[in-house]
Amino acid sequence: MKIYLILLYFFLLATSLKAQKTDLELSSDMSFHDNEVLSDLMAFQGIEYYDLVFKGEALPDKKFIFTAKEIWGGQLKNIDTIIDSSLFPVKNLQTINEKNFDVEVIARQMKEAQKLKIMFDLGQLKITRYYDTTNSNRYSLRDLVSESGLSITYKAPFIFMAYIMPYQREDGGYSYCDVGSAGKDIDNWGDKFGIEHYIIFEADFVD
Repeated sequence: MKIYLILLYFFLLATSLKAQKTDLELSSDMSFHDNEVLSDLMAFQGIEYYDLVFKGEALPDKKFIFTAKEIWGGQLKNIDTIIDSSLFPVKNLQTINEKNFDVEVIARQMKEAQKLKIMFDLGQLKITRYYDTTNSNRYSLRDLVSESGLSITYKAPFIFMAYIMPYQREDGGYSYCDVGSAGKDIDNWGDKFGIEHYIIFEADFVD
């Protein structure tokens, strides 16, 4: 009986350690807490902000890749590698050092130029990209992991955010939530919701 209990203990311990190594989570915060003036100023300028925190026991020593997929008229038109940490010239920036990986994302639609300006702030490194948009002023940056309940993993690239246009309902109203919470089949949202353009952002954590 004692041998059985000992074996059971080590089996449960091994299962627990494996779960710790494979579990990956993402939390996001859009607020500036008590800084109401800054929140109002960013809203006035049409600036969107997310503080993203990836959390995982296996994150230390992982390299990371962020990509953007531009979808126009229901078709994938371009894939852009925003960040590939393995290419960073400074070696200590090539891998994640902590179990929490903080990424601030700041985005603004430049309506007159029909461009999205988006910055990924990694603390010591800030990367800015520009993407074409339509002339619509109805765009929104969404955390799809929270909104759609998407699963994220170390095993493959995963979608974590999207820059979307809303779905126009039959009553003439517009809804971002109908799109952002749809979850599955994200590559085909253009056909499903009649959206002319949107951008998907993916992350990949690799050894």
